[in-house]
Amino acid sequence: MPLVSIVIPVYNGEQVITRSVACCLNQTAHDVEVIVVDDGSIDSTANLVAQIAQQDPRVVLYQHLANKGRLEARRTGINAATAPFIMFLDADDELLPDAIEQAFMAHNGQYDIVQLGFDVRYNTYVPEEKRQADNKLLQPPTTVKTGDDVTHLFFRDRKTSWSLCAKLMRTEHLKAAIAQVPEQPMQRAEDACIFFIVSCMARSYRGVPFYKGYVYNIDEGGSAANSSHSSVEDFEYNCHSIEAMECVRNYLLREGRFEALRADYEVMRSCHSRASAEKLLLTMNKNDMPQALERFTAIWPAQEAISSIAAVGWDNAGDTICALASSAALKVAPHDIKTVGIYHYSMQVGGAERVAGWQANLLHSMGYKVVFFADEPREQCVFDLPESIPWVQLPPSFETKADTYSQRADLIAGAVHDYGIDAFVHHQWWNPLLPWDIMLIKALGIPFVLYNHAPYKIFFAQPHPWELENVRAVRFVDGMVVLSEEDKNFWSKFTPRVWQTPNPSTLNPATAPQSNLRSHEIVWVGRLASYDKQPMEAVKIFAEVAARDPQAKLTFVGTATSQFEFMQLKAFIKANGLENRIELAGQQKNVLPFYERAGLMLVTSNSESWGLALAEGMACGLPVVMYEIPHLALAKNNEGIVSVPQGDYHAAAEAILGLLENSEERILRGKHAHNYISAVANFDFQAFWQTIISELAKGSPERTGFEEADDEWDTVLAGFQTSMAKAIDLRVLSYGKRKVFKYARKAKQFLQ
Repeated sequence: MPLVSIVIPVYNGEQVITRSVACCLNQTAHDVEVIVVDDGSIDSTANLVAQIAQQDPRVVLYQHLANKGRLEARRTGINAATAPFIMFLDADDELLPDAIEQAFMAHNGQYDIVQLGFDVRYNTYVPEEKRQADNKLLQPPTTVKTGDDVTHLFFRDRKTSWSLCAKLMRTEHLKAAIAQVPEQPMQRAEDACIFFIVSCMARSYRGVPFYKGYVYNIDEGGSAANSSHSSVEDFEYNCHSIEAMECVRNYLLREGRFEALRADYEVMRSCHSRASAEKLLLTMNKNDMPQALERFTAIWPAQEAISSIAAVGWDNAGDTICALASSAALKVAPHDIKTVGIYHYSMQVGGAERVAGWQANLLHSMGYKVVFFADEPREQCVFDLPESIPWVQLPPSFETKADTYSQRADLIAGAVHDYGIDAFVHHQWWNPLLPWDIMLIKALGIPFVLYNHAPYKIFFAQPHPWELENVRAVRFVDGMVVLSEEDKNFWSKFTPRVWQTPNPSTLNPATAPQSNLRSHEIVWVGRLASYDKQPMEAVKIFAEVAARDPQAKLTFVGTATSQFEFMQLKAFIKANGLENRIELAGQQKNVLPFYERAGLMLVTSNSESWGLALAEGMACGLPVVMYEIPHLALAKNNEGIVSVPQGDYHAAAEAILGLLENSEERILRGKHAHNYISAVANFDFQAFWQTIISELAKGSPERTGFEEADDEWDTVLAGFQTSMAKAIDLRVLSYGKRKVFKYARKAKQFLQ
């Protein structure tokens, strides 16, 4: 009986088969059996092997009359083996003359698997970075493993390759493993499938990294392992690795070992889906990418396909979604809408949070089922939502990275399936995960609506890199809700469905308690955030007011975004000697008492999308002094508001003093504010959202005729992004600001 059976599967290998068989016959360990399985070759492969077999009885030829694929070729070789150990050799690779001898010396009668090192040889140019990565993965560690640690080594921990090659394995394990794999056209990853099962059966392992006895010839014999271009057909073939993944899963479930080896299985599955994503984004012609995505999501679950694409394209989200957005995989078919998912990362105090909670209640009252998604537990929600609205907690957006987005994708996809979600409303344009969420939701067959609480001009204010990527991504939503006519005009240049709405007031002006307007107390409501709400500007304004009006008092209602900002604000108040004149009331669930006792409202924001706190103050009949925000819909033609230029705290102080000193003017402005918000409150929100849902039920809109606008806007964004990068590199903020204005002007010209 031979000591080892060397199995060589081959298809149309006439150029290499003689060499591979010869290296087996020339082993210093002569007691080998060479099993060549010709998988239906149409060249002279079988004849060449037959001639060798006539001269050396150690060579055995098995022929498939038709090509059955590598799985069945390996099955034939395994079942034919008569030696107690098997080593696989790909037809275009080689074994060094003493490879078998070295393997058995390391084995020493103790191990189920002995792994030799790879001598990797490239036949085309390969970058050094890729060479190093290949070498790191292919070499075995100097270690001995037993029990489940054998499987963990290869799969969960990814310490070395799970290829069948370069490994001396017990024949009994391979025969038992192949019996677990049903006969099927498993096109890809059959080696990972077979070896995973073998590793589960093996109880011991030894690696021999110091001896590179397996010669791995890359890009020889038609393997095209490093091909720089893939066709759609090549890509689809690669995607079929999922069949091997399902085979392993079924095996683990049958054996009752799925939970014990779940991490190993998930790593293997993730690696194969990501390999397909890499082919799609890195090796495909751009014109073929949309069709490839369609194939990807038809073979793999949508959440796995999209999370793998996210992992590969993470740093180029805008380019990725632009390249794939025309795919049929991202076009939603017409369907009835009965259940709506709503997302906002947090449901603590904030304007967008209030609107998201209000919308959930509105749709629920209209008879729709609602599912709420957030990045925090339900207990932290400060808004009243019916218990009948399910809550899905997602991983924190800003902690989610390229290799962990799959956790979020799985939770969203699971909820879509479990609750039968038919449409999705996302309330955060600036969320760094927005492009991937758009692709995921649409790939799940659900229309995606972006409720955009920010004016488009804010994109130029203090952008993070992902925000500029998001500007490109939002054009591919199935609908967008905006808060001003200006924003509707802008976004209509990029996406066919844009709806304009006022935001709902959290207070009904008809029933809201009214301020008596006799007080000299000034109320400021919002997040104590310096980057947009600018509370320290309010302190500067009030310092001048307090110096001339001894009755004046300022109350901040709201919580700081960080302890640092809170302490900074307190220090600024103290530095101005105003500790006894300014109250920091903190976060309040009920803000009404503060509106009732105030005589006017102060707003110092540099930007507001709608201004819910402003609307609340107006509903209570408060006149308002605010820094000018030209795009703010609530401030346009509103005689209840006195606006002064941004940063002009002297003018703001004068406006406040004028109102405090003139009660008739204050009362008149308060009436104007109340009447203005009363007219807004008469908006028919139910009819508005019913119109949106009816449109979404028609499926994704055709997005044609936007190409020129896309190109122009991308040019603006690219220039802006480059200028900001230079500003950061040079640490010269004024440089960035000059460029901001330059490209903001370009955007304005483009809009006109």
